[in-house]
Amino acid sequence: MKPTTLYHPINEFEFFYESIGINYHKINGFLPPNKFFLSEDSRVLNAAFAFSGFGFPWNRLGELYREEISIFSKNPSELSRKLHGFKDYGFGSVTVIGICLVFPYVLNGETELGNEISALFDDLGKLFVDFDLLNCVEGNVDAWIEVCRKIKVFYDLGCEKGKMGELMGKRKSIFLEYPEEVLVNKVEFFCRLSVNKSDVGLLILERPEILDFDLEDQMISVLGLLKHFGMNTKELKSISEKYPYVLGRHKMVNLPHVMRALDLQEWFFNKMRSGKHHLLCTCVVGNEDKMYWRHGALM
Repeated sequence: MKPTTLYHPINEFEFFYESIGINYHKINGFLPPNKFFLSEDSRVLNAAFAFSGFGFPWNRLGELYREEISIFSKNPSELSRKLHGFKDYGFGSVTVIGICLVFPYVLNGETELGNEISALFDDLGKLFVDFDLLNCVEGNVDAWIEVCRKIKVFYDLGCEKGKMGELMGKRKSIFLEYPEEVLVNKVEFFCRLSVNKSDVGLLILERPEILDFDLEDQMISVLGLLKHFGMNTKELKSISEKYPYVLGRHKMVNLPHVMRALDLQEWFFNKMRSGKHHLLCTCVVGNEDKMYWRHGALM
């Protein structure tokens, strides 16, 4: 008697998920149970065709799928109608694609998200159309994804959607001239002060020149910096007596930790918000462990 040959059909979903950009090693987490052929659940393929027909790069659809799987169960005509509706804000197709890939929840549109989505598009309308960012960005998907990812940094900090469009528009150089990595590094620096994260976002938007500062390798003297920012002799003496273990020379990257150790993080951050941020880049430490300004000596 011949041994029974087990039937192992090729799983078409594996090939499909890999083709839309899902990492092969993570595909098993997305496979539908007990289904092997796309004809058994054609919704996901039909949705992919709707996105591709609008202009989405096929190999980037996995980004949508990973973030909002439910999108791919929607009717293709509903998806197409929603995508074309976004163009009513004055955006081109490539801009809409960039928005959707970075903010995929806009394609869900459930009632509980309706106000948030509307607020987001109000902001984007001001930034892209009213402040003419549309004509400042290259007309390709990657360029718009980069812009939208930088916008998302501020929303992730807690900046309120619907109230940021004008401020972002006035500071559109942030989204055009600086790499995302630079923006994120500066945000992380100030977040290490343990202040309100949305205030960090507002600081960057209000004082975008901070993005040009070296907040990593520059050397600082703690007492010198405190005096530089306006602390008087009596206050400096008190700091010296109370926190001698914190004083000395540090790299600028350690400044948030130093300010928290001195319990001065709010004081320092308020100096940044009030316009004293430029003092961060007007001082250096000399060989004798004294701090000097470019316009004169401290001691």
